[in-house]
Amino acid sequence: MKIVRTGVTPGWNRRCHEECMLRAEAAADRLRRPFLHSCWKGVTELIVPLERNGSLALLLYAGAFRTPGTELPEELPKPLRQLYAGLPLPGENLGNELALELQLFGQGLLHYADLCRNRTGAPQERSNQIRRFLEDHAHEEAGLAELAEALHLSVTYTCHLVKYHFGKPFHTLLREERIRRACNLLHSTELPLKAVAAAVGFRNEFYFNRLFTRVCGIPPGEFRKSGRNQPGAGGPFA
Repeated sequence: MKIVRTGVTPGWNRRCHEECMLRAEAAADRLRRPFLHSCWKGVTELIVPLERNGSLALLLYAGAFRTPGTELPEELPKPLRQLYAGLPLPGENLGNELALELQLFGQGLLHYADLCRNRTGAPQERSNQIRRFLEDHAHEEAGLAELAEALHLSVTYTCHLVKYHFGKPFHTLLREERIRRACNLLHSTELPLKAVAAAVGFRNEFYFNRLFTRVCGIPPGEFRKSGRNQPGAGGPFA
């Protein structure tokens, strides 16, 4: 692979840093949704921002693409001009599909990072084991029996254990975790409501809509349009 040196032009690196590290990040923080960003060299990238608790947590970049109708800067070296000519043009369908894939991939990265932070290798207390089970299995057909089996305890004792540590039954904890994930997906992706429901563990879209409305005080479609980061007052997260 031939390495093209671009640092010979004065101010080249500075302009690149300003474009991708400052302007692109500022646009991502303002928009909070996937968008195409074209830099001063005529290169277009798909930028996918991901949020965590209302803050910008991760930026994913995809590309690069040629920017239609762009006149390349005179200082662009010939080898880079040749590379640029071989870049594909950004297509609407490709951009939408790629943005969705990166949103889901990014959510997985953030979830995995949370798991890694919690896994210290030390013996876990029962409350941490229960939380770990929810993190790993909330999107599945998980119930109190499955939790009891994972803890190697009886169902009856597991039921008492959950109430002792969390002050609520297991099905309520499971519902809260699923709704929390649904809020995150609604706010950070364009997935259809049916797909959101399935992704967080609800097999019935209509039940998901009713439950979400009851817990959050607003239907999932309106929640997405409102851009709210947290469920409304009176929900399980209040």
